[in-house]
Amino acid sequence: MTNISYITWSFMDKSPTIKKCLGLGLINLRALANLIIKSENLIDVSADSVISALRRYESREPDLNYIQTKKYLSECKISTKTKIVLITIKREPKYVTNVLQEIAKIIDASKGDVFRFIEGRESAKVIVDERNLEKVKEILGKDIIKIEKDICEINISYPELYNRTCGLRALTLTELAVHDIKIIETVSCLPEFMVFVHQQDIARAYQLFLDLYYTKNR
Repeated sequence: MTNISYITWSFMDKSPTIKKCLGLGLINLRALANLIIKSENLIDVSADSVISALRRYESREPDLNYIQTKKYLSECKISTKTKIVLITIKREPKYVTNVLQEIAKIIDASKGDVFRFIEGRESAKVIVDERNLEKVKEILGKDIIKIEKDICEINISYPELYNRTCGLRALTLTELAVHDIKIIETVSCLPEFMVFVHQQDIARAYQLFLDLYYTKNR
């Protein structure tokens, strides 16, 4: 038996543009239901059953309070940093105890040098300026898995009351997805939120954020 709700919700979760328009009340539910039936090849499924699943999808989504969220976004500060390198490395306990300290020694904070470290279960990432790459490579050696160059950082500083509303980061990431901009990495150190994109996308991504955050009645 076809699980209409699962298929409908899965379709919506993979369609950020449609999801955004649905949340703003800009989509005719019957037209959307017919699109889902056609796209998912749902044979002998009525539009009414899909519409019912869409309404349950809307009710299960958190209330982002779009107007209030936009107000908080308008108080954000945005800055960019170019020529960033993302280095993926093996996850080893030694990095916290000594290797990171060695990298920190070559980082010049007075020049605004970037140094970020993200640790997962199986791997970790070191994020530095491109001009420091060769020195960092000497320190990391054979533990390097992959190096990604020509990366840019967009640093978003949320207002003091960022935790009073939900959806700040969701709207930010959805805006990039809607416009087909690939997100290379994200780092949260709230109230700062950092998004990393390819150098070729930085101008467009930055303009999208300016429009999203500071343009009224959008």
